[in-house]
Amino acid sequence: MFKKHKKKWQKDIYEKWDESSKQFKGGEECAFHFLTVMAKMDFYGYNLFWVENYKKQPGPKNMWLAVNCFGFKLLNDKMTEEVMKCTYEDYSFDYYQNAVILKNKTTGENMRLTVSM
Repeated sequence: MFKKHKKKWQKDIYEKWDESSKQFKGGEECAFHFLTVMAKMDFYGYNLFWVENYKKQPGPKNMWLAVNCFGFKLLNDKMTEEVMKCTYEDYSFDYYQNAVILKNKTTGENMRLTVSM
């Protein structure tokens, strides 16, 4: 069952990524799916993660994810352009072993971002 949903997420991601503008057409939800389905993450320091598109599929190639009590930002590999930002008003954050747990305060949906060391 999970594999079926995973393939749908990947299909949605491919359709919603606009290569010319380097942005997701589908918004934040699609970007979350990119992180959880297609990316591996490495932990750097207290709140900084390196996210790599290891399947080399359409979408952001590599980016930084900075997480703190106020929210998180996805940044490109030069850490200059903000790709996505969510604030503490939208999401709550928790750390569990090798993962960052994001909870959408509106929908109650949990998103687990796993970190590979």
